[in-house]
Amino acid sequence: MLGKLIAYEFRGVWKPALIILVIMAVAGVAGSMSLATVDALTDNYSYSSSDVTTDLSVVLTLFTLFAGFIVWAGVVGLFIVTVVRFYRTMFTDEGYLTLTLPVSTAALVMAKYLVGFVIMAAGTALAIILYSMMLAPLTSDYGLSASTTILAMLSGSFGFFDDQAPAAVAAGAVNAIVGIGYQLGLAYLALTMGAWLAKRHKVAAAVGIYLGISWLLSLMFSVANVLALVGIGDYGWEMVTMMTGAVSVAQMVCYAVAAAACVALSVFLVRRKVDLS
Repeated sequence: MLGKLIAYEFRGVWKPALIILVIMAVAGVAGSMSLATVDALTDNYSYSSSDVTTDLSVVLTLFTLFAGFIVWAGVVGLFIVTVVRFYRTMFTDEGYLTLTLPVSTAALVMAKYLVGFVIMAAGTALAIILYSMMLAPLTSDYGLSASTTILAMLSGSFGFFDDQAPAAVAAGAVNAIVGIGYQLGLAYLALTMGAWLAKRHKVAAAVGIYLGISWLLSLMFSVANVLALVGIGDYGWEMVTMMTGAVSVAQMVCYAVAAAACVALSVFLVRRKVDLS
């Protein structure tokens, strides 16, 4: 039954998700071509000294930044699509029909969560590829790999001291996956709690819950990282690297546990507490 629910969820979101992914791909390719043109113009002295070339380089650079924003906005758009579908099919008039299906609440929530996770993972992977294409002309000048640099940046403290270290790259990939699961699970829980606690303005309540919980967790680990960095003068770089790495590992573990807890609590609240009447 879970497989049928997953297939049904995919049928409900594949069209808007595909449109967003195509827009991201077009923007990313256009942005990479634009920045490659800028790099070629600036490398050629006869062209780079021209005022027209300078103006064209500025325009192309601004276009590249806009293309990069479109790629980022596409990931946000995929997140909104999956979250809106969860709310519409669970807590609006359509929710009455959803919750009367002869399947368990856990199967309903898990099907939506797994589909949302796959869509978000596909969007994130595409964004990393596109950003790597756009940044390749810049990073290649310094002998760096754009993809490994981006993944290291996603690793948090692992990439703070060495953004080409294999551990930082691996941690970035794991952190991206864990982050998707955490953000999606927290959004589902926030919408569920909003539907349970608020009589009116359920979505506004959900947004407040989502921002509050995510802000508190982020603040906690930001403070921990700052405290670790403060110890550079006392413990040296190697010890601080270990401390900040430990903070990053703890953050990933916390987010993974939080993702599972959010989904489990969402199932419980939908089954026991949420009253659509």
